[in-house]
Amino acid sequence: MKIAIVAATELELDLCRDYVHNQTRKNVYEPIVSGIGMAETVFNLTKYYIESKPDLIIQIGFCGSVSHERKIGEVFYISEEQIFDLGKLENNKFTPLQEMVFFVKNKIVQDTIFRPKIPSLSSLKTLKKTIGITSNSAHADSFFVKYLNENFPSALESMEGAALFMVCQNLNIECLQLRAVSNYVDLPEKQNWNIKIAQKNLFESFKIIIDELEN
Repeated sequence: MKIAIVAATELELDLCRDYVHNQTRKNVYEPIVSGIGMAETVFNLTKYYIESKPDLIIQIGFCGSVSHERKIGEVFYISEEQIFDLGKLENNKFTPLQEMVFFVKNKIVQDTIFRPKIPSLSSLKTLKKTIGITSNSAHADSFFVKYLNENFPSALESMEGAALFMVCQNLNIECLQLRAVSNYVDLPEKQNWNIKIAQKNLFESFKIIIDELEN
């Protein structure tokens, strides 16, 4: 089986790439740095799919948690992704794209929620499942912090998750997204970043997934 291991940056990919290449493997693993943000990720994943036709894509990375009940370093797998800030912001009121008058009046529909096929792995039972939200911006202002807590209280935020899910859903590829909480989606003084523990725990969960795929 050909498996792509995708991350936005070298930092997120580093330990996991070494692990899949440190011994003889049954599967073929191809590490990819997709770049930061949705546009880079969609382009690079689509280009890779056309050239390589993978059987499975695993995306790994850090994320921000809307809820402070999640622990820094906790690892989740994502079951659903949404581009949450595609719409209109006016006078401190955000209107999602599908609710904007022009789109409703003209019956224009565009998907912003994605649920691709996720592989059936027993090792996923060791992880909690949650939803992801994606934006090209990191949100640390009071308006969006309040908006996210009211509308997506259990979500994990990244800049690439929905891009992966959109590509895989439309190309009918199985995929898996693993996210480790590195910070909270909050005002700057409350974010509490810890990349080191997020990287360590993400790697440990990744190893469990790979070991099952190898058996």
